[in-house]
Amino acid sequence: MALLVGFFICCFSLIMAFLLVHIDRWAAKKDDVEAVVNEEEKFKMSDLKEFKGLPFWLVTASCVIVYMVIFPYIQFASDMLTERFGFGSFAGTLYALPYIISGILSPMLGFAIDKFGRRALFIMFSSV
Repeated sequence: MALLVGFFICCFSLIMAFLLVHIDRWAAKKDDVEAVVNEEEKFKMSDLKEFKGLPFWLVTASCVIVYMVIFPYIQFASDMLTERFGFGSFAGTLYALPYIISGILSPMLGFAIDKFGRRALFIMFSSV
């Protein structure tokens, strides 16, 4: 049943994406507007040299490494808990908890960070 629901959500999303492209093209024709990108606005690999400073590259490396390590682990963690430790269907719930907690707390923490500032401090504590 969950697979069927996921399939219909994906189909709905695809239809809405095509509809959005159609509406955007229609609006561009109606307003007689054409998107033109200047040569200086195009991305070049040499633009990466403009990101100077250690903090940017440390945050980037941290994100890349975390995603490289966590996503493959989460892919197989539920099966591992079920087969090796006998958690049963509760194993999926255990691995969904971080995402549920993140989904609930992210807006609240976002408002708090916007109100109090000190984003770098919050980022530092979030990686602990």
